[in-house]
Amino acid sequence: MRPALILTCLLLGCCRAALAQHCAPIMESYLSELSVKADEKAFKLRGEYRKLGGQNKDKYQIYFLAYLDRDADKVPAAPPAAPPDEKKKPEYTAPTLVLDPAQVLILHTQLIERNKEGGYPFEYQIELRELADRLLKQDLIIKEGLSKSDKPGTFRGTLRVAVFIPFLEDTKFATLPGLPEDKHECNYTSAPALLYQQLPYTFGLNSFSTRSWLHINSDQITPSKPK
Repeated sequence: MRPALILTCLLLGCCRAALAQHCAPIMESYLSELSVKADEKAFKLRGEYRKLGGQNKDKYQIYFLAYLDRDADKVPAAPPAAPPDEKKKPEYTAPTLVLDPAQVLILHTQLIERNKEGGYPFEYQIELRELADRLLKQDLIIKEGLSKSDKPGTFRGTLRVAVFIPFLEDTKFATLPGLPEDKHECNYTSAPALLYQQLPYTFGLNSFSTRSWLHINSDQITPSKPK
């Protein structure tokens, strides 16, 4: 009788553990707030991320990405195809994004923390001159747009900016200290990212040795042509 009672308790404990790990699927994942602006010195980005469903996590890691507008359809890049191995059984690996450094500049990454209202607010700012210098250093530049009279360090180009939030289980991108120890996510659709959102703006950056400026334009509004 005693062994049966112990076995029953063990089974109940396992069932409770399984139920505790179960969670509803992630139904919503989006930017609930977004503000972009630039002054004479810096580009500023502010917003809030929200999700509905899954497990409530205290923190996530957010990335801010920049790339040339002409390369937007190549970001993120397709993962390289692994050669088939008939002798080896295929193993499941969590999907991830491929960010080609030849096309994407990782501007910044930081932790975002869940507030009392359930959102994850964030802020990011970068000096325009620094932005141009980093694009030049990574060779993300439209060289044909430059003239022979342009001095070294000149940048002219139209950029895109994206916000990327990886799943906590993504060991390649969810790397900062302070993330939750429980990294289980209810990713039933096997999505490669909790959020990957290209902002609906183009950013025209012009940077010279003495001055830098940024023109921000919405994708949805095109100035009417004169009659």
